[in-house]
Amino acid sequence: MNITQGGQRSDIHYYYELGDLDANGEPVLLADGSPSTGVFLGEDVVQTGEINTGMIVSQDLEAMYSDEITIGYQGEFLDGDLVYGVRAIYRDLKKSIEDTNYGPVMRKWFAENGIDSDPGYAYILNNPGTDLDIFYDTNGDGVAERIVIPADYIALPDPKRKYGAIENTLKGNIGNDFHYNASYTWSHSWGNTEGLVRTDNGQADPGWTTSYDYADLMDHSSGNLPNDRRHSFKVNGYYNITENLVLGFNARVTSGVPISRFSRHPEGIDSCAASSVWSECNSRGYDHVSFYDADGNPAPRGTFGETDWLKEFDLSLAHNISVAGNPLELKATAFNVFNFDTQTAVVQEHARDGENGQEVNPNWGMTSSHLGARYLRFEARYTF
Repeated sequence: MNITQGGQRSDIHYYYELGDLDANGEPVLLADGSPSTGVFLGEDVVQTGEINTGMIVSQDLEAMYSDEITIGYQGEFLDGDLVYGVRAIYRDLKKSIEDTNYGPVMRKWFAENGIDSDPGYAYILNNPGTDLDIFYDTNGDGVAERIVIPADYIALPDPKRKYGAIENTLKGNIGNDFHYNASYTWSHSWGNTEGLVRTDNGQADPGWTTSYDYADLMDHSSGNLPNDRRHSFKVNGYYNITENLVLGFNARVTSGVPISRFSRHPEGIDSCAASSVWSECNSRGYDHVSFYDADGNPAPRGTFGETDWLKEFDLSLAHNISVAGNPLELKATAFNVFNFDTQTAVVQEHARDGENGQEVNPNWGMTSSHLGARYLRFEARYTF
């Protein structure tokens, strides 16, 4: 985000008519692999390479933060051989930072206030739900004036991300050789944003997701978040077979994550309505990332079932010996011992572009990734 927002990066889009076509109607490629082009139609300057510090961040930008409340209890039983713990956790996102293209809003605000200027693409870092406070040269005299556009006018929804959980833990010993840790967690994660990443469409680049790029991308975004796994069972431990031979295990069973339906935002409704400051509906250029189905109906986040339960079981065997007076550990670990191929993600784009326009994507809901196959890892660790 820092490189793109604050770096001297140029981004200019050039548009041409189609050039020569082959027998199949496809563009003929030149020697460098680019398509042949016809008449030049124009250009779209997204970023000039110049740094306008007053347009990078809102002047009253505040740090992202969340509140957390944790209440717990832990007690020992059976002369310390068993330890039970329980805790309740609640987290609430209070402030978020997003890069939003305020260009559509600024154009309308300028027109209503007698300012003859087009800001073009205006991606600015701000706290969603707050005023936009920037410096902008409104009359072309080379001097930037301070502009404050109220939050009510911008009409971006407040960011919401809440997490609640009850966690139960058991750890203890059975005899002198068997040691274990076990836990069960019930949890719920809900809101309209994950925060710095967006995992339901594979955007793991922190702070650089489609969320809040436009208000239309947030329509119907409230619901169970993509990382909402209601149930999680975990057991791990080890058994001393001999003084130098240790068997370890790690088992995890977790419920699936919510499934959504993504499509292109319909024109003329919700944030794209004619009366909205976001009526340009620029999110349509992002294709199928909005919370609507292929028929243009609202599809609230995470309301179309869940992925399969995820089951994982790993085993390890470690042999500890002494070499030249120093410890040497030889260890073999088998991951996914039972070779489960459980789905970990599914196709959530409910629409695709067909010959007659937008149509239902037949691949919606199909597995797009699954648990990796069983594999072995061998290690040798010598400490000296």
